[in-house]
Formats: sequence, C-alpha cells, structure tokens
Amino acid sequence: MDRTVAPCVDFFQYACGTWNRLHVIPEDRSAISTFEILADQLQVILKRVLEEPPNANDNNATLKAKMFYRSCMDIPRIREIGDAPLKKILERLGGWPAVVGTSWRPPPYPLEVLLGRLRGEYNVGVLMEQWVGPDDKNSSVNILQVRRQ
Repeated sequence: MDRTVAPCVDFFQYACGTWNRLHVIPEDRSAISTFEILADQLQVILKRVLEEPPNANDNNATLKAKMFYRSCMDIPRIREIGDAPLKKILERLGGWPAVVGTSWRPPPYPLEVLLGRLRGEYNVGVLMEQWVGPDDKNSSVNILQVRRQ
C-alpha cells in the first residue's frame, strides 16, 4: 500500500503503489506476481547450492546435481566436444536430412519405432506425450495416458 496517496483520489495507487515501486515488471515479462518473485529467489538459492563444492553433508542426489551443473557450466569442454555427441545420436536414430544432406535415406523401420525409441531411450515425447499414471476412475490401477503436445 502507498499511504501517501488518498484512496478516494487514486485507489489503485493507494492499494498497489508500493508493490509496483518495489517490483518493477522486467522487460521480458508482461506481469509479475509473488509466485514469480519467489521462483526467481529460489533459482538464486539453487544456483548458490549447486555452485558450492561437494561436502560431507551432501546426499547422493545433491552430489549428482552438483556434478551435472558443473558439467553444464564447463564451456571450454563443451566447445571442445562440439556437436559430435548430438550427431552420433541423430545417426543412431536414422539421421536427419538437414544434417546428412542429399545422401539421407529414410530408416527401414516405421515412424512408430522411432517415436518409441525417442521415448524409451531419451524420454522425449514427439507429437504426443505418453506416460503411465493412475486411472481417474480407479486409483489402484495404472493406465497408459496420452496427451497431444
């Protein structure tokens, strides 16, 4: 609240003025809420935790997260490796015309096999998202659920 403004003159400024002054909407957003502010603060805290060196109090999940974060932030190593791992995966999946060029030929297996491999090997859904979850009508039973992307 902005108590310097008379509520009968400008109620919005009275009710929201201090919030608007303290929480300027960033250029990349059209609005800002308390949840977004908390999420931004949480990102800063998580970044700080991930950048700390491993210690004896870290559990296995925290150690893995720190190692993964460090590997993602190792820009010299990423530049050294380049796109070779991605090209290898694309080749294993049957290639991609934009990468292979005019010599590309469709793989001998159907699209369903490719979609299954993408989900099974890389946990990536294409065209549709599928997962196993509880049946809404009987929560003691799991069913295959499908949703378009």
